[in-house]
Amino acid sequence: MDNIAFRIVILFVSICMQQIAEAQPFTKKYILSFHSCPIPNCGGPQNHTVYLAESDDAENWTILPNFNGYSGSVPDVITRANKLYIYTPGKVKRYDNSNNQWEVNPMNVSISDSIGNPVQFVDPSAYVDENGNLCLFFLNSTGIVGDPAQCLNPPCTAYFDSAVEVVGSDGTQFVKQSGHRITYTSNSNFIPTDPDIFSKGNLFYIYISYGSGTIVYTSNALHGNYNQIATLPNGYLTNNNAGVPCGLFFGPANLYYSYGHRNTANGSEISMAKHADFTTQANYTSLFTGNSIGLGNVQVASPGICENTFLATSLHETLADTDLAIYPNPNQGSFTLHPKKPMSNISIFDLTGNIIYLYRNTAHNAFFTCNNVPKGMYIVAYSISQKEIHYTKLIVQ
Repeated sequence: MDNIAFRIVILFVSICMQQIAEAQPFTKKYILSFHSCPIPNCGGPQNHTVYLAESDDAENWTILPNFNGYSGSVPDVITRANKLYIYTPGKVKRYDNSNNQWEVNPMNVSISDSIGNPVQFVDPSAYVDENGNLCLFFLNSTGIVGDPAQCLNPPCTAYFDSAVEVVGSDGTQFVKQSGHRITYTSNSNFIPTDPDIFSKGNLFYIYISYGSGTIVYTSNALHGNYNQIATLPNGYLTNNNAGVPCGLFFGPANLYYSYGHRNTANGSEISMAKHADFTTQANYTSLFTGNSIGLGNVQVASPGICENTFLATSLHETLADTDLAIYPNPNQGSFTLHPKKPMSNISIFDLTGNIIYLYRNTAHNAFFTCNNVPKGMYIVAYSISQKEIHYTKLIVQ
């Protein structure tokens, strides 16, 4: 199912069934994952603790209330329908917004190739595709002994790949897609790591971390070949101010917001840059430290960011029902759809996000009967073009 349709399901639930919205603890538009570790030396990932923060402007952050930090490293966060997922290497911790419940323990995550062979991976970054599937972008560590970031005998080649969720696995099993998203050959004693995937419209970006720098790649296809942005020097958005990066296109300001962590005399802190494009390197400033975010004298690192799609106010789509008439509405399962403009698709979903009916190329009045549909409210999503999608509700009595 389309990710927009998933999110609109949550919108109607929050409007018409307010008890769900009142139950969930996420109150702001953006969610940031990161880990903390001791000063002065983090040591290994076993010393890292995962936290979540939230913000309405993606710039001023506070720790998520009532969230218990847990052992984990280099986290990434994503929401889909009624679920939130925090990915760390080999694990995912899930939250169910419909009942306000966190899983007690993170679940194992596996990736296999097209014939079932296991794929080893580190540093996963999550994305929800146009069909509502979770996708992971990662550094492929298959066959590597020791630290995947080290290159003991240069040159070494790093492969950044992607995988799509196995239907029904709820974000725990994935199948690697063919080819590589990024191939990088290093002549030094370490290789780039920690990919982050995000998009602006139909253009996709991957940030990778090389030391304390961020290198930017882009593609017109989610699982396509990504090319380094030529307008940046060697692709670097910054050379030393944002390791283990993440990015977001912030629509209200029409700017890219880029994040990472950088080292200071007091340990690592989260940094941020705001920029209109990728024609020049970005200017990063301090976003928060362990003390300023309320965690005390610790280091903070490895940010990951997503929109909070549990909230109606986080949706940018326009809700309108002026282009589609449904009559009668309410009805007893039989109704006529009357589009005022030719429409490519009309989809009907229940409030859990399951698709009930899909109609294509609807240009005129069409009479439908939804057999054996329980009484209740449903969401009708209708597309006038690929970029113009509207929503309304259908009541079956």
